[in-house]
Amino acid sequence: DFLFAYDPKDASLANNAGFLNRDAAVMHEMLSQEMKRRGEAAEGAAERANLLRRSAQERARAQVLMERSYAAYQVAAELAPDDVRIQNDAGLVMTYYLRTDMDQAERYLRRAIEIAERDEVWNEPDSDAHEAWGDAYQNLAVLYLTYKNDPARAKTFMTKALEIGPESRESQRPMLEVLDRLIAGESV
Repeated sequence: DFLFAYDPKDASLANNAGFLNRDAAVMHEMLSQEMKRRGEAAEGAAERANLLRRSAQERARAQVLMERSYAAYQVAAELAPDDVRIQNDAGLVMTYYLRTDMDQAERYLRRAIEIAERDEVWNEPDSDAHEAWGDAYQNLAVLYLTYKNDPARAKTFMTKALEIGPESRESQRPMLEVLDRLIAGESV
């Protein structure tokens, strides 16, 4: 944050601030969940209250950090409009964490795909841009499933993400079965 504030026109510093704040927010959210779990299991009322208070504090800290992350990613996305990873990451933070402007999240994710396909990143399967291309499709799948309630479109995006790779994305393949069940009108 200090370096980004020092040079707010440096896309790399903005991206780093976005990334590091996101990671810190996730850590604080994990701490919040652990404090909550321990608080709910605590036998004494004072200990329970203390742990649940600390859980709420950690959750509030996570929210502040995630908002800071998104603000930095917005700047990075503006400064680096042709960077697939940055566009994807800006969309990811909004899609998974903040969920307050899903139209903008979709614009970021579609921009990442547009750049990747324009630059033919499929010719560079080991590049960061290639992985971000697949990530953007996966993130659109999540957005269409959770926000737009459109499992058919979500399946189209997830299928493309799996096609792109990398191999580690195969762990997400069971999502296709869940999407098929939702498309068929079943509850999951």
